[in-house]
Amino acid sequence: MKKKISSEINFWRVGDPKPERKRTGIHAAIASNDLAQVHEWLDIGVDIEQPDYYGDRPLSLAAAFGNAEIVALLLKNGAHPDLYSLSLPPLAEAMYRGHFNVMQTLIAATADVNVTLWEGDSLLMIAVGMGNAELVSLLIEAGAQVNAANQDGDTALIIAARCGHLNITQILIDAGADVDAMNRYCYTALLSAAENGFLPLCEYLNAVVEQQIAAISEALKYGDAGWDLIVQAFKERAGSVMWAAYSLLQQRTELGIKQTLWTYHPYRLVECFHTLSGHSREVNSVAISPNGQTVVSGSSDSTIKVWNLKTGQEICTLAGHSGSVRSVAITSDGQTVISGSHDKTIRLWDLNTGQEICTLKGHSAWVNSIAITPDGQTVISSSHDKTIRLWNTKTKRESGILSKDSGLVLAVVQILIDAKKNLNPHSAPALVRGIRRQSLTNSVPRQSLGTRKKFPITYHRPFI
Repeated sequence: MKKKISSEINFWRVGDPKPERKRTGIHAAIASNDLAQVHEWLDIGVDIEQPDYYGDRPLSLAAAFGNAEIVALLLKNGAHPDLYSLSLPPLAEAMYRGHFNVMQTLIAATADVNVTLWEGDSLLMIAVGMGNAELVSLLIEAGAQVNAANQDGDTALIIAARCGHLNITQILIDAGADVDAMNRYCYTALLSAAENGFLPLCEYLNAVVEQQIAAISEALKYGDAGWDLIVQAFKERAGSVMWAAYSLLQQRTELGIKQTLWTYHPYRLVECFHTLSGHSREVNSVAISPNGQTVVSGSSDSTIKVWNLKTGQEICTLAGHSGSVRSVAITSDGQTVISGSHDKTIRLWDLNTGQEICTLKGHSAWVNSIAITPDGQTVISSSHDKTIRLWNTKTKRESGILSKDSGLVLAVVQILIDAKKNLNPHSAPALVRGIRRQSLTNSVPRQSLGTRKKFPITYHRPFI
């Protein structure tokens, strides 16, 4: 006899009760808040971590129903305070339902207050989003990390500022939240509050920053201990507070302080002040003119865009390549842009007029990278055709093949050469010989690029 196959399709809305099915055993006792029955199930040795039909473990279920006595009993009998299956962690279950006493019981049993949920949000971030100052204070007192960030780089303070929670912002600041922390979109707490029009919150955050900067300067009065505080501020803070510490540390000559400045990279001191939008595909390369006024970008949309760095406005688009623009460079006089493309060509452009000057052809595959010598007379290019080539910008012709390796040449690096060391097409043969004598080969696993093969990387140093 054939098995009957159901032709029914059932639909449930999110939040609707799940298909009718009664809980059994210890789960039923917990759902009915029957402490005596829970005792009986524990006495006969029931598995205290066994999830029921709905995926709820006994402790998560007790936390969701808010029975602190049952929660304490389960913990006493060995229930893990952080273990869960399909449901939320017990502490999160209690928090979402506002069971404050259950949260206190779980925290006393060393439940993890820094557990993260969706997209890296911590319980503290969720409590901030809920606007519950009492929960925020409880989690901070229990050891929640106030400066932890989620996948978007948002901290609890940025979320509080975005939501306009002034009282919670004050709690977080008092707990050591970094007022200058920035998310992946370059937003700080102050910018988040300003964008949403929370003026009192903006005033408060501004005052906090000014206070912290004043405290950095005040630390100078306390000798070595004060300098230690300034170093700590430089290491642990961001934005304007870090800048204040950095400017003071630069004045010192002590070896330890100099080492600190070298250890912490300058990019941590950089703030986003413009986002340049206009390309329709990814940007592969950028170059800044020597006077710092112009930015040039090369994109996979086959175009090069010229931008005013001060205003962030697009000046013009250089169109001519038929393939992705992989590399751009600007000559030291700021007059010419050089671009390399997947269309196998290198093009020179007049930066002032936006007109193409010439096209250099010779590579038989993609041009991956270009560099220009300081005198602007020689362009160096690398390609998927396994060559590095030199080009004379005056004659608009190839002046030599610098290297012909057995593998792909992915990049060339611009080297700043002493002006007295003249690099020109006439010296290219000697340069080539010198590079060949001093080339270094290092075998690097290709596993980092997605395969298990090995390939050679050749490092070239000019013989000058």
